[in-house]
Amino acid sequence: MYDLVLANKLFLSSILIVILISSVFLQSSFSYLPDGTRPQYIYDNANLISEQYRQLIDRYLRNMDTQTSAEIVIYTIPSFIGHGIKKDGQEIQDRDSLTNYIFNGVTLDGIKGIGKKGKDNGVLLLYSLKRDAGGGSMRLEVGRGLEGNITDGTAGAILDSYLVPTRQEYENYWKSGSS
Repeated sequence: MYDLVLANKLFLSSILIVILISSVFLQSSFSYLPDGTRPQYIYDNANLISEQYRQLIDRYLRNMDTQTSAEIVIYTIPSFIGHGIKKDGQEIQDRDSLTNYIFNGVTLDGIKGIGKKGKDNGVLLLYSLKRDAGGGSMRLEVGRGLEGNITDGTAGAILDSYLVPTRQEYENYWKSGSS
């Protein structure tokens, strides 16, 4: 139980950092208008995010959507194997292919794709509790309409600077026998 709480705190602190950094690139300031255009912005299939944090992050993402029209979606899975997302009858187990497919081809609450039509201004953060065969556990997918603001290099730097170290800290904590 304690390890889930720690994982939750580490993951959420990383998510909040990514969201705040993304907001800098999307728009320097905005007021609170929590409408948004999606029914949900968080799909926590790994059960990482507590209800309190879910509401906090959801309000922020709704507000960002309302103010900038950019849609940021967080999608968690327990593993790259057994998550159930299929294309042409086969489960997608490759991190890059899965992220791209969720971003472009999966219908989430009646909406296919992330980002506004014609603007392609979405961001997807995919996070898996278990690493894939290549050792990765997360990926940021950025729509073409935001690539001028959040380049591949920037997305990689966000992951490398914030999410990857937090994940490593969590894993090192448990490897050291602190459970």
